[in-house]
Amino acid sequence: MYPPDATPPQVLTVKTLE
Repeated sequence: MYPPDATPPQVLTVKTLE
């Protein structure tokens, strides 16, 4: 959904937890 260069830190954290 979000491009790697534009991915917010919150989304990255959620994906890491998930």
